[in-house]
Amino acid sequence: MFEKYNIKEIRILTTSSELEFETEDDIREYLRYTLPKDYEGRYWYRKNGVVADKEDKKDILVIFWYSSRGVGCGVMYHREKRILGYIRDI
Repeated sequence: MFEKYNIKEIRILTTSSELEFETEDDIREYLRYTLPKDYEGRYWYRKNGVVADKEDKKDILVIFWYSSRGVGCGVMYHREKRILGYIRDI
């Protein structure tokens, strides 16, 4: 499934029922339908998100964690940082 990626790290991204998704069904629907169709697979973090070295060409397997279990996963292969309304590569 992930053969075409250069995965060298695994990160767990915890999500909050208070700030993001009220139920596990909500996050599963977001990951299955909303994220790929409405956002073209782009995920925005509340704050800083995953720290990744721009020069290091490795991909990161991200596991979405909700209520003490993994509910989805994806591969982070590019990161852009949004500052004051515009996007800047980091």
